[in-house]
Amino acid sequence: MVQTATRRRRLRTPMAVDRPRSRTAASRRACAIRTTSGTAVFVLTGSDPHWYESLRATARREPRLRIRTAYSHSSTRFPRPRPRCPRPSPAARRPLIALGRRPLGGRRGRVDGSRRRPGERRPRAGGGCSPKLRKISKSTEATKVKWFSKIVLSCALASLAVVSVRTKSIGSESADVSPATFGAVCDGRRDDGAAFQAALDFVAQRGGGSVLLPAATCFIDRTLVVGDRTTIRGSGPLSILVRGNTSSVGPLYQGPTNCETNVGFTGRALFMNSRYNCGNRGIILSSFAIDGSRVTDVPLSVLIAFSAIADTHIDSLSIVGAAQDAIFFKNGGVNTSITNTTIDGFNMRWGNGAGIHIEMWANANLPTDPATPVLISNNRIVVRGLNFCTGGPASENLRKPCDGDAQCASGKCGDGAVYAINAGKPGGASSPGPGAAVIISNNQVELTNRHYGIGSFFSAYTQIEGNRIAAIKSATAWSGLSTGIVCTGNTGTEIVKSNELDSMGLPDDGRGILLTGGTTQAAVLGNAIVNRSARWNLAMLEIRGYTSAFEIGNNSITAGSGSHGLVIGACGDGRTSGGIVHNNLVSMPGIVGTVFRPIVLRNATNITLTDNVTSPSVPVALQCPPAT
Repeated sequence: MVQTATRRRRLRTPMAVDRPRSRTAASRRACAIRTTSGTAVFVLTGSDPHWYESLRATARREPRLRIRTAYSHSSTRFPRPRPRCPRPSPAARRPLIALGRRPLGGRRGRVDGSRRRPGERRPRAGGGCSPKLRKISKSTEATKVKWFSKIVLSCALASLAVVSVRTKSIGSESADVSPATFGAVCDGRRDDGAAFQAALDFVAQRGGGSVLLPAATCFIDRTLVVGDRTTIRGSGPLSILVRGNTSSVGPLYQGPTNCETNVGFTGRALFMNSRYNCGNRGIILSSFAIDGSRVTDVPLSVLIAFSAIADTHIDSLSIVGAAQDAIFFKNGGVNTSITNTTIDGFNMRWGNGAGIHIEMWANANLPTDPATPVLISNNRIVVRGLNFCTGGPASENLRKPCDGDAQCASGKCGDGAVYAINAGKPGGASSPGPGAAVIISNNQVELTNRHYGIGSFFSAYTQIEGNRIAAIKSATAWSGLSTGIVCTGNTGTEIVKSNELDSMGLPDDGRGILLTGGTTQAAVLGNAIVNRSARWNLAMLEIRGYTSAFEIGNNSITAGSGSHGLVIGACGDGRTSGGIVHNNLVSMPGIVGTVFRPIVLRNATNITLTDNVTSPSVPVALQCPPAT
């Protein structure tokens, strides 16, 4: 009885029992299938801890190998060993039969012929086993077959997993990889450029996917080339890419269709699209930071340079210290956007460019479509770069920082046209091809050093709406001075609406809003210009050279001084005519006792003025009236 009790306790603890050899062997069988993407799928048909630890050790030895372990649902624990029914051998049964006794002890006797004690249970037929144990004993072979079936089923599941992994690897926009898989260390010192490019190439070869950046600082000392349908996504400001100063060769396509020959482009860009000038689609940069402060050589040092792109989006980036432009789109294409991005410092070593720069060129494909303009929205851009000499020797022109005209051989410091956001067409109206089409909305711009806020030049569609442009201080002679919004030669719809321009009231400031030379109807509506003191003979809001039915209405100019408030037309320029100016508030207390006026007409005819309020309340000034 003691032995029986001990046996039962051991059966209740499966890990302490010696398992049947056949089941132990079955439990250690596994299927291992390696995929073309470097993934191994292991399916174990048991929960043997030794096999599991061996598998984890393999994963530690091979960091580039992703290991997925799947268990058959029905084999996540070992079955208890089945007890066998003790059966007398035929030789042991014959003597009892020869004596005329029942082999199992008869009605009252035991197997050995003696009588049972009172209360002793009568043994059952079949060798003393209960029907339940006898049934279990008969199922030993069935159990082996069952375990073999589990192994086959598990291997089938492994095959399905492999198919799933392969489908994920080669499907459109589905191959998700990390540069760490290709050897990136991201310690901020060693160059991870080759590993990042390998990850981008891996995604491109599979028709698209995502490169997932680690939450670390990665040093990139080369230009990264991005292909179609590629997403580069980080972990917000924790994922930092630092561009080194080493130049490298990126793509540059040329030819009759801009796609024939890749002649290469040598520079210090961080990102370029793989078919620059020819065309790429579906590139997304999202949720990471870029540090360009280690780039010291210019030019050709734009951080993000894309040409001929469509379905391309930049969102939630943080860019600091760009030597030249932070983001440059050449032929912005269709369905492209730059949103929710912070650019703090750009053109830090070059005197011409923009934080966000959209340009249309004839030697690149995919020009913007006025029906689907490039969207530039909800960005914060800080224009804090120095001024640079303009003109003079090549060693100085746009390269030498200056804080006054006397420091430049050309005698001219600054005004090299540095914009927070700029859309244009190099060559102006004479350049072939359409101009840019842009919606610039709800951005916050901070300006100093006589730089510019938002510009649009010879564009096919311009909508500048809901932006806030504020002056900030710097450590230069032109601290806090700037020009707000400039539009020149635009050929399509032109809307400047609901923008706020807040200055510091410093003397010698630039214009608030200037529109000049457009060919279609312009609308300047609901803008607020506060605390600006423009340079002599400039204006807070000025429109000139328009001959169609433009509209200037519901604008507010307050706390102004230094020069004129609202100016229509220009002396020595083309005649301005056919506009309506209504419901504007022009308060200029700083011009009392001067020759400046709240509203001035210059070489303008057929202008309707209605319901405008001015302070001081003086008549509209007529300057250089047109010849009759």
